[in-house]
Amino acid sequence: MSFQDDLLLWNHAALKVVDVRRAVIQPGDSLRAHQLTAGSFLCTVQGKACVLLDEAQYQAGPYHVCHAGKGTVLAIDYVQEALEYYLLQYKATLALPCREELLRLQQKRDPFQLAHSFTPRYPLPLFGTVRQMHEKWQKASMLDRLHAKALLHQFVYEWLQQRQEQAEEPTAQSLVDKAIRLIEEQFSEKMTLHALASQVGCQERQLQRLFKAALAVGPMEYLLRVRLEKAKDLLLKLNVPLMDIAEAVGFTDSYYFSRLFKKYVGISPSQFRKMAGQPELCRQNPSGLSPSFIGGKSVPLYSINNENGSHSQ
Repeated sequence: MSFQDDLLLWNHAALKVVDVRRAVIQPGDSLRAHQLTAGSFLCTVQGKACVLLDEAQYQAGPYHVCHAGKGTVLAIDYVQEALEYYLLQYKATLALPCREELLRLQQKRDPFQLAHSFTPRYPLPLFGTVRQMHEKWQKASMLDRLHAKALLHQFVYEWLQQRQEQAEEPTAQSLVDKAIRLIEEQFSEKMTLHALASQVGCQERQLQRLFKAALAVGPMEYLLRVRLEKAKDLLLKLNVPLMDIAEAVGFTDSYYFSRLFKKYVGISPSQFRKMAGQPELCRQNPSGLSPSFIGGKSVPLYSINNENGSHSQ
């Protein structure tokens, strides 16, 4: 079941505010375990503590949001700094008449019962709404309670929107994986760091930093490694002029290609091809690599496993 299914159910639900309260727990104190009587949002304003929802434990700091369904056992313990929080309780029911499809979705995974912990990147819209809800709820007039109900919808919308946006943001590993895939697919084409970063969807400096952290070399160095490895493969398989080999792996100047090949591999392309035809020379220098290749380190090439995104050497 996807997040989009959760959105569908939230969109068709009738929401009702049950209670909005504010509390502070001092260091050394705790909130004893008890069952929630309604769906709840626990919104911490400041402090540090451990929030327990049934068997799950969450480290809550300032501007943290936990969600749990009715019947969940809530406890707060290990309060390191005075914890100020709001507890927003609500009831959600699918409005009638509702389609059977919605009921089946809710039976598979009920988003109103899921325990969830979330630190919003933009907390002010969420916590400003919670504070306003608390003020309106305490006044207790019918009009204020109606306003609180409207604010509940606003809170849920902001909460879901920020969760979705953060879930869609690429991870550092996914950015590196995408860059590797592009390099290995487009190595024969003209490629710059700026163009690669644009295709990946990040800044040049960010891609450079992430790449070096993952592979110990930058993207352009990795591109060079890919081109030279492809060139070695073609030199072994094809008896064609060096100019053709150079162009096939992305070099427009065969002389420049030859200089780079010798610099990083240790021998010229012609010598590499000649050695390949003489097994006794290959045994003397089985790798064909210079100790100085890519800074003296053997940096492996990686390929992307399309099924799970993992790397295989």
